Amino acid sequence: MQGKLKARFNELLSHGAELLSPSRTISRYGQEFTDPYIREEEIVIAQKFFASSLNVLSYAAGKTHSFYSLCHDIITKEHTNIPGIKIDDVAKVLGIVQAAYHEFLNGMLCEPEYYFSAVNLDNFLTHSEELFTKKMHNEAGVLSAIVFEDTLKKIAAKNGLPSEKTADPLIDDLVKAGILNQPKAKILKGYATTRNYSLHANWNKLTPEDVGELIKGTRSLLAEYL
Repeated sequence: MQGKLKARFNELLSHGAELLSPSRTISRYGQEFTDPYIREEEIVIAQKFFASSLNVLSYAAGKTHSFYSLCHDIITKEHTNIPGIKIDDVAKVLGIVQAAYHEFLNGMLCEPEYYFSAVNLDNFLTHSEELFTKKMHNEAGVLSAIVFEDTLKKIAAKNGLPSEKTADPLIDDLVKAGILNQPKAKILKGYATTRNYSLHANWNKLTPEDVGELIKGTRSLLAEYL
């Protein structure tokens, strides 16, 4: 995946540069002006550049990253507010792609494997919410407990820590590494208790409120750390 993303980044940078390279000077009434819009024959290429930029940024950084949201805002504005595609918008998107590529090469963007893990875990969490809505609290508790612990494992692995542990020692390791602070760890320890009740079938100790908090907290954990 890393190699494919690097190749796609290079292709996008090349396509963006090509769109900006032709002379945009036009003559009207004996005077020369710079045309602010992409030429009609270049519109398809520009649209492909925009669409591919969004796609690559979603893979490399995730849809919650500022690179993706900035690019999305530029392209959305371009589609809704003006009749053509402005050269300035192509330049802005190209600048974002260049910055993202630089961060990608320096290891400052999320690793794709963890992004996809987060997406998959989020899907399981959504199923857990569906079970919870149907008042199948025990089933929702078991599924969300598995997602909670697996999320902790992924966070540990992402930060170079041993991940083959259960929830409580994983939380302790993340605190020691400075990834979690003590207040956050205290909250997660509460979720770990709910996890233990769920996975050990201690149904008499498991409340719907605790399951609901575990689901909510796990989703927040996914969004913040993966």
